Amino acid sequence: MKRITIASALFAALAVSGCTALFDPDRLSYVDDAGPADAGSPLDAGADAAVDAGRDAGSGACGQIGEACCDAPRPACVSGANCTLEGCQPCGAPGQACCDDGAACQVTSCVPGRDVCPPVTELVQVPVPSGGTSGIDAVEDSRTQYETWLETSPTPAGALIGPGCAWNTDLRPDAACVAAGFDCTGAGCAQRPQTCVDWCDAYAYCAAVGKRLCGRYAGDSALPMGSFSDASVSPWYNACSSGGMFLYPTGDSSRTADTECNFTDRGASEDVESLTGCQSSVPGYEGVLALTGNVREWLNGCTSNTAMDARCLAVGGAYLDNDAFEGQCNYPNDLPRTFANASTGFRCCEVR
Repeated sequence: MKRITIASALFAALAVSGCTALFDPDRLSYVDDAGPADAGSPLDAGADAAVDAGRDAGSGACGQIGEACCDAPRPACVSGANCTLEGCQPCGAPGQACCDDGAACQVTSCVPGRDVCPPVTELVQVPVPSGGTSGIDAVEDSRTQYETWLETSPTPAGALIGPGCAWNTDLRPDAACVAAGFDCTGAGCAQRPQTCVDWCDAYAYCAAVGKRLCGRYAGDSALPMGSFSDASVSPWYNACSSGGMFLYPTGDSSRTADTECNFTDRGASEDVESLTGCQSSVPGYEGVLALTGNVREWLNGCTSNTAMDARCLAVGGAYLDNDAFEGQCNYPNDLPRTFANASTGFRCCEVR
């Protein structure tokens, strides 16, 4: 049986040979020109010393790989890297540096003041019944990813989607939902799934990072509510059920799924990369974690594309559910489009 762990390789790529990267995926504070916003670490101090040394020595290598970064405007490092406030980093990729000061990232805008592209979850390609493959996020999208995206001042959902989300002018998680404290709060929650977001928030995020909220296979079309549990139509259900074979990613046993996937009265969500036992053992479908359990997931399938009060699919079960059947891949749960709670999040799918 093949099992994989979705490691934090995305963030490890931030360290380029000879450069110091200060991006920390476990914190939502970052280094700026004046130094770190919180208590400095030895790594932070070393980077500051390197910058000072580059200035004092009058070196002509400022901005080059292995040398200090300059004050703004920061010149590009060599070999396709950029000198940012976090150090020399690869250029343009998600979670890495923008190509030039103020330039766009590959999939979304640069985070102001840091010249860093928001991190984006990797896509796993799974087999499609009709042939070929379709990409789906390996894990639910995390609070770190969503919070970093918000720092780019994204376009309101209504401008992207139209009448159904015209009411949504604030993409931040619902304040009352967060304050209720049903899920993880405070330190140590950065890698938990992003919850307390409504359907429009989830749709806008996926569009901004070059993906789409999971709906049908083709384009950005909505999934018919009655077809969400058809593996030939729904990429989410296809990945969850291993092509329609099982009730849960782990098979047909509700006991196994309950143990591995964190649902039915578990009390809180788990970090998005932690539920490595909650995945398929079928070749080709491995590597997509927690499609059932942990948090319920919004899908692009609603009773209306234009009505604010439409109900939209939110499937897969969650840590607060009471019954195992709610976590079955084919269980047709839906919620109001405007609804946000502490047990519903999302993941994105590939644009095809």
